[in-house]
Amino acid sequence: MKWAVLACAITSWAAAQMTPYTLKVETGPGFVALTFSTQSNHVRVYFPDDVAPGEQFSGTLEGQPNYSLEFAGQQARVRDGEFRWMMPRVQPGQFVPLILKDFRGKELGRASVLVAASRPAVSTFRFPKFVHAGHAVPVLGPFDGDSETTSLAIGGQAAPVLAESPRKIVVRAPEHLLGPVAYTLRKGAAEQKGDLRSLDIKTTALDQTKLMVAVSGLKGVADEIPLKLETNYIFIQPADVDPDGGFQTQVPLLGIESNVSEMQAELVFSQTPRDEVGLILRAPRRDQRGNGGQDRAAALQSLGFDTFPVLESFLADSDVGADAAYVMLATDEERAMRSLFKSMPGSGPNIQHIGLLWYLSHYNPAKKSAAAAEAHAAAIRLLAIPGSSSETVELALDTIGLSGSAEDLPMLEQRFLSRNFWSLRIQDASEAAMARLGSPTHLENIRSELAKTVPDPLKPEQAVRLSQILDKAGFAARMELLPVVCPHLADPAAFEIDVTWDPKPSAVAALNAIVNQTTPMARSSRKSLDEWKAYCRQSQ
Repeated sequence: MKWAVLACAITSWAAAQMTPYTLKVETGPGFVALTFSTQSNHVRVYFPDDVAPGEQFSGTLEGQPNYSLEFAGQQARVRDGEFRWMMPRVQPGQFVPLILKDFRGKELGRASVLVAASRPAVSTFRFPKFVHAGHAVPVLGPFDGDSETTSLAIGGQAAPVLAESPRKIVVRAPEHLLGPVAYTLRKGAAEQKGDLRSLDIKTTALDQTKLMVAVSGLKGVADEIPLKLETNYIFIQPADVDPDGGFQTQVPLLGIESNVSEMQAELVFSQTPRDEVGLILRAPRRDQRGNGGQDRAAALQSLGFDTFPVLESFLADSDVGADAAYVMLATDEERAMRSLFKSMPGSGPNIQHIGLLWYLSHYNPAKKSAAAAEAHAAAIRLLAIPGSSSETVELALDTIGLSGSAEDLPMLEQRFLSRNFWSLRIQDASEAAMARLGSPTHLENIRSELAKTVPDPLKPEQAVRLSQILDKAGFAARMELLPVVCPHLADPAAFEIDVTWDPKPSAVAALNAIVNQTTPMARSSRKSLDEWKAYCRQSQ
């Protein structure tokens, strides 16, 4: 379990009259548990975590029997062990006071319960494949918030209901169960049976920098098992399980955590579409080649719903934002491009780089991209941000060269004339964009630079600069530049110890871009150096 902080509201007038107390808020899969501690007494109350305005819900109470709780005018005695309440019809996101009272009705403490937004009903019962023995587990389904008509047995033992909403119950799995077991759920007159697997999960601190996670009950397991330890995800594969049904791994820490002894690995339960998509994004890639988009896209298809809106919500996530972007691009490139561009700049530099570079490297003049308008608008927004990185500025300028018009020339000219640490690269990108958009002045500048005699031997810095000018010519994609690009297929290379700088690959990329009207970073098939030499001879 994790300790999290929720709102704890105590008015100044009440603070002077109340018995001193502390409040802890324990969050788990599908529930929130609030524990009041007054002197040597404790009261704990379990709530489902998804109750919307006007919904019935149930929970359980533990602790000092002479205490009671009040919530929106509804009361429950701790000695009764449970309650059935209605969430008041207030706006989602508001907090409703939960008040602890003694047997005389005196207020001892209070907390605030968050009202959730409305969620769609769940039409079928959905059981997890795995439970942690002795710990809370959520079961999704068409419940009604009345736990009195609900019972669940796991392995023949009662699994007490801790909380129930119209969409789920949260039960405590029986202790000391290990391996495959049967379950029986009864909700009113409905009954459902099936099988799941009960696991024992132990987390041991080896020192301040390392934790040991040991799982038992896995013998014969055929499915991947996700665990979470703070921000770390552990995915147990069947091949990782030893012959006795055990699994062990060590999780490195930063060495600065203050609660290492309290950290526990927990099963991950997917309760929402976002949970399901997030698990697929976080699962380790089986094939490290490529970006993993195709494999994850195939896995997402099995979920049976449109995952694009959920994937969009992950774009700003520093851990899986890039994975979400590549999955979207593998699923529907045009739709993905529009989504990535619309997310900029809020989704951050990583998504900016992926989106702009994808647009530039997959540009196809024969297929007008429906995302061109969004690409142009995103590039303009990025250029308006003073803190954009030089790489982002270059990619944005290139994007305007592909998606813009003559109306962009004044802005590009201003960028060309700017002076800063990265001015040469920004100037090149601006000039290439203007030449592509038809500026005769900048087209002539590029032609003049390439028409200069290449020194032999070539110095490394000269070879680097020549390659940059060839890249600029390629991005301009003007047929008028062919006569000055072709001679560079014979340029000498520069050498320094064991490092080589050769402008010829840049000349090949430039010719490919000019002839095919793409870009130097386009991934289309390219002719070889000899093939381009033959092409240049024939075109003279």
